[in-house]
Parts: sequence; structure tokens; C-alpha cells
Amino acid sequence: MKAKVLIPIVAGALLFTGCSNDKETASKPTKTEQTQQEKTALNKVSIKNVGDKRLEVKTTAKGKDLKYAYSVYKDGKLFQKIPYSTKKELAYKLTKSGDYRVRVYVKAGKEKAVAKSTELVKVTKS
Repeated sequence: MKAKVLIPIVAGALLFTGCSNDKETASKPTKTEQTQQEKTALNKVSIKNVGDKRLEVKTTAKGKDLKYAYSVYKDGKLFQKIPYSTKKELAYKLTKSGDYRVRVYVKAGKEKAVAKSTELVKVTKS
């Protein structure tokens, strides 16, 4: 009688914990776990006004096969969009005075983009 009760309990425990003899397969992370470990991180964005002639934006990001896009804002309004490319730095030629800020977008593959904005920079064209 005890054996009849004990056998289903042991079988259930083995089924629940997994009974793979292949230790490599059992310990391999799933694609979801790998994706979570390799998430894109946008660490830093900086902006520099070079003589009121151009803006230089530098980006520090972590991830594989990253692509960068930029949105240039002038006086709080979207002024120009620059599409995704592999360039992590932007040299933007200035033609008008105003307060500029650049929003940087970074993504890897079809992953959702992460974004960060630069500080505000005042430009005075003569």
C-alpha cells in the first residue's frame, strides 16, 4: 500500500524538477533569459556647441549591433529627425540661433529603443 502512494509522489517530483541527463542542455539559458541579459543600455549622451557652427553629440551605450537615431529640438519644438544608423556620434550643422536639445534613440535589432536627451545648449548666430 505504501508503495502505491510513494511511486506517484516520486514520479511527480522527478517530473517537476526535470530529469535530463544532459547537463549542458538543462543549464543553458533560454532565448528570453539571454535577451534580458543583453538588453540595450544607454549610459550617457553629451552635447557640445562648437563655435555656434555645429553641435557635437556623443553617445555611450551598451549592447550588440546598435543603431542610433537623433531628434534635434530647437526652442522646445522638433526641428529635424535623423534616421537610424550605426553612427554613435552626430555632428549637426547649425544655421539658426536658438536653444537646442538632442534626443538620442538606441536600439539593437527589433528591440524597443531606449532614449535619452542631452542638456540644453544656447546657440547665437550672427
